[in-house]
Amino acid sequence: MVSRSFRRLPIVSDDKLLGMVTAMDIIRFFGLGEAFRKLQQGTKEMFNTPIIQIASRDILTIDPEEDVGQAAKIMREKDVGVLPVVKEKILIGIVTEGTSLK
Repeated sequence: MVSRSFRRLPIVSDDKLLGMVTAMDIIRFFGLGEAFRKLQQGTKEMFNTPIIQIASRDILTIDPEEDVGQAAKIMREKDVGVLPVVKEKILIGIVTEGTSLK
């Protein structure tokens, strides 16, 4: 995520969106509770934690037939920086609040 400048990644199985993990989700995971204690003890066991366990699973989505204005309205009203584009539970794209083209 850091080397590609991604702040969030979708979690997909069989093309179906299961959740979204953010850089902050990962930082919080390593800074709180059991993972932090394991880091202090020098154990690397927490690196085997399935990413879906720390990801957001209840995420807003938008249908591909909706227009960009509707996507912007939803993102503004719900104060979210990402809106996965989903058709019949299958992830087909992602709209974000900003892009960096290289």
